[in-house]
Amino acid sequence: METVHAADRALALDPSHLDALFTRAKALFHLGQLEEAIQLLLTVVRLDRGHAEGWYVMGNCHYHLGHYEPAIECYRHAIEINPTFVKAWYNKGINYADLNRFEDAIRCYDRCLSSNPSYAAVWNSKGIALTNLDSWEEAVTCFERSLAINPRDASVI
Repeated sequence: METVHAADRALALDPSHLDALFTRAKALFHLGQLEEAIQLLLTVVRLDRGHAEGWYVMGNCHYHLGHYEPAIECYRHAIEINPTFVKAWYNKGINYADLNRFEDAIRCYDRCLSSNPSYAAVWNSKGIALTNLDSWEEAVTCFERSLAINPRDASVI
């Protein structure tokens, strides 16, 4: 909560202080105040259309609200700004998977893995998407890769 108060003090001096707006929005996200965070993030990206992190956090807010299509759109903006934004590619894939769009999810996961082949969670998510497409052998390979990277990960299927 102290982060929110510090951001509020900065915003009292300059209501369009980009860093304070973004800091406050992230804090609200972590406090579960997602709608309010989205409103601040809309201001952030309006002030700086190239704010990839702003689009990314807004996508996370939408995801946690169950708004998968708006989340995908936010991640798309983040990726347009920074095509190697691995977390945005991964979260975009998760949203596609939640919409049962597994081929789209796999394309996103593959983009993640091309930048960071040791991202164990992505290998696991790709494996899950492949099981939904009945691509069992490929799925097993993904799960094995995930476990090779992180052998103690009990979440790997």
